[in-house]
Amino acid sequence: MSRSVVSFALSIVFLSVLFFASCEKDENSYFSYNTGIDATKDYVIGQQMMVLILNTYFKSISDSLLLNTGHNNNIDGANVFLKSGVKDTLIIRYPWWGTDDGYDHYRAGDIKVCANEGFLNPGAPYYLDFTNFMYDTATLRVDSLNIIYLGKVNGQSDLFHIHSDSIFQIFADTSGINIFKMQQSFLKFEDPSSDYYTLDDKFEISGLFGGISREGVSYNTDISEEQALLNQFNCSFLKQGPIPILFSDTIYNGTIYFSEADTCANQYVVEFDGNPFPAPIYTKDW
Repeated sequence: MSRSVVSFALSIVFLSVLFFASCEKDENSYFSYNTGIDATKDYVIGQQMMVLILNTYFKSISDSLLLNTGHNNNIDGANVFLKSGVKDTLIIRYPWWGTDDGYDHYRAGDIKVCANEGFLNPGAPYYLDFTNFMYDTATLRVDSLNIIYLGKVNGQSDLFHIHSDSIFQIFADTSGINIFKMQQSFLKFEDPSSDYYTLDDKFEISGLFGGISREGVSYNTDISEEQALLNQFNCSFLKQGPIPILFSDTIYNGTIYFSEADTCANQYVVEFDGNPFPAPIYTKDW
């Protein structure tokens, strides 16, 4: 699919396309893609959430005020502390009653990270410990999440490996649980004008992300380096692709398209059998 076709699909009025979320296979049959649409939505929600949470970590370990004073009371809405000692300890704290994180999402609870020799020690894993953490209307249970700094690529861009075997996104509206795992590479491109993070920093994201949707459908994505997701600090939404998405319980698979690099849009398109279905990346529910 060309970028022009993607742009056209993104402009389609949602109601007219999603009313039946289906397409006719022939004159006498009617085929629904609802299963794939719903599972894709849970993938996008999970991937977008983890990227924004990790943004806060990456900002924290390269924030000028935090690194120089040990405290910054507003990194993505969090009160962040850096304590030096036998181990360096990073605490990202949101009030128990919750607050806006600056991305128009609600967060509550703590994230704690410990490091033996700083947060850019090649090969050392950093474990993110989540306590009483909420994201929008969902409780987040993270059994494991670690980050390994792999050093610089071509002497310029920092490469991080993100790994988790199980993350549970438990929705408060009893609509179910989105369970997923991730094994992805985050390649950071920094603003060369600063030693600290700026809003011009960005990541290319590739690798595996899969899970079981709220409807019990298994989904899997494998993002290539050539078609990497783009995450920019100056935009709240994922960009680019395309990303193939595979399902366990359907006779079809899909392809996901986010907006282009020069567009910041709360939209994506998932295509099944040549039929595009646009949807918002995020709908505020708190």
